[in-house]
Amino acid sequence: MKPKISVVMAVYNGSRYIDKQLESILVQSCPVDEIVIVDDDSPEKCLDEIRRVTERVIPAETSESGRQGQSGQMNSAMQNQSGQENSNPLDPTAPTNTDPQDQSDGCELAWTAGNGITRIRYMEHENNMGYAQTFFHALERANGEVIFFADQDDIWEKTKVEICVRFLKKHPDISCLSSSNRLIDGGGRFIRSEKKPRKQLTKVDAGRLIFQKKFTLQPGMTLAIRKRLKEQISWIDTSVFEMHDRLVEYVSAIEGGYFILSAYLNRYRIHDTNTSGKNLTHTKLRTGLEGRIDQIEKEVRYLRQIRGVSKHYEKKVNRCIMYYQQRKRLLQSRNLFKYLVGSFRCIGRYSSIRVWLGDLAAIAGKGS
Repeated sequence: MKPKISVVMAVYNGSRYIDKQLESILVQSCPVDEIVIVDDDSPEKCLDEIRRVTERVIPAETSESGRQGQSGQMNSAMQNQSGQENSNPLDPTAPTNTDPQDQSDGCELAWTAGNGITRIRYMEHENNMGYAQTFFHALERANGEVIFFADQDDIWEKTKVEICVRFLKKHPDISCLSSSNRLIDGGGRFIRSEKKPRKQLTKVDAGRLIFQKKFTLQPGMTLAIRKRLKEQISWIDTSVFEMHDRLVEYVSAIEGGYFILSAYLNRYRIHDTNTSGKNLTHTKLRTGLEGRIDQIEKEVRYLRQIRGVSKHYEKKVNRCIMYYQQRKRLLQSRNLFKYLVGSFRCIGRYSSIRVWLGDLAAIAGKGS
């Protein structure tokens, strides 16, 4: 039996590419049950574009697994439960097929997509909260047993949901599943394929990801999680995290359920307005002394939030926090001699010689 599937999407000035992303979600071989879209108080609203795309798209064919539990006849996107036609499904004052609970906060619009299956739920922030908090808000509102994260500007391969759900059903220990990307440019042209794991399924070790930094965080738009992981992170102060994917991947790795699937299921768009691209630029500009101290302080805040996830890892998390605090003190000393003496005492805790040399260069003034 197909689990209920949700997609959560954070939007900011998304009208340029959102049509292609939504279309790729709505024509999946295994249909999704709901898409929760939250606009982060962007100047350039894309509600009209969302409406046009979601109403017009009807999949040409649907897999047997996607059809399970669904009527063979397509329902109209303009009909409510009583059969009344609604001339504007985005007008909350008009008769719509919106459930009462969907309007509970007074700021949500909901309608059924043109495929007759997928429920679209749209809301807007009154103030800009940042893309991480926008994703957390969308995640909080999602009702699915399986929840996919989606950016506003990428494209999903048609079988993405079907393949991920198949592996999640086959492997109940997986709480978070990532997949590989093909990179495309702003015009949708292929750039290159990212390297994917050799094994069909690769388990991500928490130690290598969090403590040793030997494993790179996957982009959030590649992740599919179970409802139990959503519930597990619900007690954490998400405002501490600047990236939603960091929290999701950290917690799932600690509880032993983070896996990467060796399959190209996403077309990851690289363009001049990427949110992640802006973050990368920001990081490069802050590799000096103050930038490194700032990053250490953030990492300590992250670790303090997740150390209660697993008793097994609690001591390791605490030791990692002590290491970061020692690094911070050595950097703040701005004294090359103190750094050399102090760092040699804990040299084994540095994730790489590159990190140690970077700190050294920052203190010497070469990294600022």
